[in-house]
Amino acid sequence: MRKAKAEEEKRGGGGGKRGKKMSIEGKGGEARGQGRGRRGEHMRRMKDIGMGIRAVITDTGPPPRKRRIELTAAAPEPDKDGLAPTADDESSDEEDSTLSREYTRQLRESDGFDVDVTNPVESFSMHKMKKNETGYFRDLTDIYARLGLHCYNSHKGTNFQLSRVDKFVNYGIFHYYITLEATDPAVDGSCFTFQASLFRDNPVNEAGFRMMTEGCRIKPETPGTGEVISQWGYNDGIDEVYKGSLPNWYSYDALMPLNDQFYHVQDSDILENDWLNLYAEVAMYALQENDSMSLFESWLPLEINKVVVQTFEDVKSKEKLKAANAIFYFSFKNLNAPPHGLCQDHRVIIRRTTDGLPGHICLDINSCTGRNIFKTLPQYR
Repeated sequence: MRKAKAEEEKRGGGGGKRGKKMSIEGKGGEARGQGRGRRGEHMRRMKDIGMGIRAVITDTGPPPRKRRIELTAAAPEPDKDGLAPTADDESSDEEDSTLSREYTRQLRESDGFDVDVTNPVESFSMHKMKKNETGYFRDLTDIYARLGLHCYNSHKGTNFQLSRVDKFVNYGIFHYYITLEATDPAVDGSCFTFQASLFRDNPVNEAGFRMMTEGCRIKPETPGTGEVISQWGYNDGIDEVYKGSLPNWYSYDALMPLNDQFYHVQDSDILENDWLNLYAEVAMYALQENDSMSLFESWLPLEINKVVVQTFEDVKSKEKLKAANAIFYFSFKNLNAPPHGLCQDHRVIIRRTTDGLPGHICLDINSCTGRNIFKTLPQYR
């Protein structure tokens, strides 16, 4: 009996162990159940999030292929003021597009001279000169027009003279397309329409002023058939000896007979070549340009005291005046200098260069007297 009881207790003890094991397994199962519960809850949350994402995508728009269709019909975005474009804005855009096309057509057909449509994306203005107009634009366009005629005359051997400026078109800041009336003294002073394109370029190599002609021609009767207005290649075609900084005033030795680079211009030469007076006036205009207290004509007339021309081209004496590339040393006086302005006596250096294309002349100008009172030295008179 004792043995049986012992065996029973032993089995019971084993059962206790199994009970403990089962209890442990039960806890593990409970833990696994809790783990499965947490994972299940996590999956449910992810599912909910996924549903939320799908809901957001669904609310945002249809599937990709249809989304493109809906985007084309989407409401216009607000502008910087928070206001959506209106039908008037769309109409304004169409008008701008129409104006832009018309502007381009006129620009192309007239080479820039006859444009009366304002392009909203271009820096552009057109000005018709009044009969007795005075002021800044009159001063500027008269100088520019005369330089354009001089450029044409020097290339064609003509002697066209300015009658009056009709209008100009201004692109950017200093680019002018001028339409003017000119006369030809060789044909009983007949009058005709002339066109000149000129611009002020940024001074280079310490030059104080640079003016360039880009095209000069008699206005063609049929648009698109006139002489070509071509852009400058700047340093292309210009001899290296005429590049770089302007020279200093010439020395005494420069006028020695053995020096064939220089020619002392005679009074008779000045009378025969009125463009020398024009060069002096261009230089005077460059000096006076920022003086808003007086008109340019009030500084005229000028009295040329002396002109010396220098060129590296193989030409003799007065033929140096006709050299395509040359340097001019001017000494002149403005007889009616206003008391508040510049001094009366001036020395200026003017370098004329061309790139070989018809209608192209570049004038670089530098003053040797500056804007201070200057007393002309005897040796330069």
